[in-house]
Amino acid sequence: MVGPVAVDVAVGGQCVEFQGGFGAGDSPGRRRVRPTNSLPGGRSAAIHNRRAKNLGVPEVLRLIEDRSAAFRAAIASATDLDVQVPSCPDWTLRELAQHLGDGRRRQAAIAAAGPGAEPPAKTDPKGAPTAPRDREALDAWLAESTELMLDALCEAGPDRGCWTWWGRSRAPQTSGALARHQIQEFAVHTYDVQLTQGAAQPLPTEVAVEGVDEFLTTVSATTVPWPFTPAAVDLHATEGRSWRLTLDADGVRCGDLAADAEPGDLAMRGAASELVLYFSRARPARRPGEHRRHHADGTARRLGPERVEQNAHL
Repeated sequence: MVGPVAVDVAVGGQCVEFQGGFGAGDSPGRRRVRPTNSLPGGRSAAIHNRRAKNLGVPEVLRLIEDRSAAFRAAIASATDLDVQVPSCPDWTLRELAQHLGDGRRRQAAIAAAGPGAEPPAKTDPKGAPTAPRDREALDAWLAESTELMLDALCEAGPDRGCWTWWGRSRAPQTSGALARHQIQEFAVHTYDVQLTQGAAQPLPTEVAVEGVDEFLTTVSATTVPWPFTPAAVDLHATEGRSWRLTLDADGVRCGDLAADAEPGDLAMRGAASELVLYFSRARPARRPGEHRRHHADGTARRLGPERVEQNAHL
């Protein structure tokens, strides 16, 4: 089982536990997609593209398909779909599967609608079951959900504007950015299913490193002014990449951290997978040297508020 993320936070020479997130608040061969080389939105869109230079649109689609298949395999291997998911305590595995399937169909509608359109209403996995109960039919329904979304995203192209829930973010509101976010939706929920079965696995390295960058540039970076003392927060993935969040009156900005940069005011360190799971509240944090476990029986020791789903707006 994956261990909890170690969070080193140096404040005035003291090592303390950091409890907060950094939120701003609130394909098959037939597909032909342009590479992402320009997005509307001025400087912020250009920065977002440069950060995703190693994940052009075809690569994003490949990772979505890979993680979609992993989620379906995890659901198919579960002996009981009516058990509670410890990291999504309000849902059973069946309800989680419906959430993911319905959510991708909603993303398809959002991408197809284009700029200026309001998103369709969300469905309630508990109040309005839509996913098939038959196992084989459920697997086919989940696969179709992903295909519908990918077809809509590919038809729209990466540059087209669309509704997103991150309106106050510095990330662009485009189909390309929407597609990028789907990788983590599948990846984190695959972990949720594995955790429920007592067989949680780290996120694949490529997905995890991309996930840290996507979270910081989409969820954390904002134009909303930081109302407190300006600060620099450094995040270090053990895979070798580091980022810096700069918090000041101009908002929150994210950038790659140079190897020779002076240390910031706070620092978080961990494997990229652990960082992503911490951001999504799927894993707790700990002080260096502590050992906390998130058990499949639901006896998780949490820090801070209850888990805020990455897909709360989806």
